[in-house]
Amino acid sequence: MQFLEIKYANLKKLYRRIFPPEKKYLKDLKLFDGCGKILDLGCGNGYFISLDTKRICGLEANPLLVKNLHKRGFKVIEGDIRTLPFEADSFDGAYCSHIIEHFTYKDVIRIFSEVYRILKPKGIFVIKTPFPSLRFWNDITHIRPYPPGALTMLVRSQEEGYQTVIKGITPFQFTIICIYLERHNPIIPTPKIPVEINRKINYWRLSQRILSAGCEKLHLYLPRPTSYTLVLQKEESKDRKTDFSY
Repeated sequence: MQFLEIKYANLKKLYRRIFPPEKKYLKDLKLFDGCGKILDLGCGNGYFISLDTKRICGLEANPLLVKNLHKRGFKVIEGDIRTLPFEADSFDGAYCSHIIEHFTYKDVIRIFSEVYRILKPKGIFVIKTPFPSLRFWNDITHIRPYPPGALTMLVRSQEEGYQTVIKGITPFQFTIICIYLERHNPIIPTPKIPVEINRKINYWRLSQRILSAGCEKLHLYLPRPTSYTLVLQKEESKDRKTDFSY
């Protein structure tokens, strides 16, 4: 058993040398071009921070991970993503990768509101989260999935003032810039879907589903999107009287 564990550890190291985990975060970092100070929410092992330690600092709830990141010289603070220990308008960008699926809907509203508070006007907020699938529930720490339609509806409803918010939480106004689909298969290009496509018939997605259904009949399986990235930008505060509570 110990022999197999050693072999697995060696294979894992080899895999990470061939496919460095930091490499997949490079395209996410490009979304923050022009941003100065960036906050990595739930930074975990610090892969995203390692790409630019001067601009990026992290927030992590796990004290052991925080201790390890401090040893590597990373700027990380221990804290709760729902109550950010930062002043208002203190960051140019915020990055939240595979975090919100571990929280309830009410908590996600709090997270969005807190990020809105700490971002400067025109600041960028990037969220990555898995697509709903059977594999999603293999992680027992997942609370619920948040498909693209759910998050875009949340943001737009706040813009229009229809969304009920938790008492004491400031309504947030984000502009949706774009949505990226993510796949494990690097051979297939990652499409960039403009937001307006949600209001029309998505022929690209419809044709993909038809092709996928036909292939499944033949027991052939096409690689499907595993997660997506939502890019938001903070708007200037608007005067609005709407402020409901649960």
